[in-house]
Amino acid sequence: MASDIRFYDREGPYFCFTNFAPDYPVELDGHTWPSTEHYYQASKFSDARTKSEIRNSPSPRAALDRARRYEFLMNAGWESRKCDTMRKAVKEKFRQHSSLAERLLATGERMLIE
Repeated sequence: MASDIRFYDREGPYFCFTNFAPDYPVELDGHTWPSTEHYYQASKFSDARTKSEIRNSPSPRAALDRARRYEFLMNAGWESRKCDTMRKAVKEKFRQHSSLAERLLATGERMLIE
C-alpha cells in the first residue's frame, strides 16, 4: 500500500500543495494574489482597504496574521462560505499552474494530509 503524502512540511517535496506555498500566485476576482492563503484570508472581509493590505502582505503567514488582527471586521456569514472559498482558490491554483496539476495527478490514490 502506498504511503500517505504529508504536504505541510516546508522542506518536503509536496509543500507546493499547501496554501502557504509562496511561488504560486493566482488570478481571482480581478486581482493577482501572491498565494491562495492571501486570497482566502482577504475573502473574509468586504472592505477594499483590508483586502488590499492582506493581498500586499509579504508572505502567506503575514496574510494570515493580518487577517487575525482584523477579525472584528470579518464578514457575517463567513463560516458558511469558507469551504467554498477554499475550494475555489485551490481549484484555481492547480488550474493556473499546470505543473502542480500534473504533480497532484501523479500522486494517484495516495492520501493527501496537510
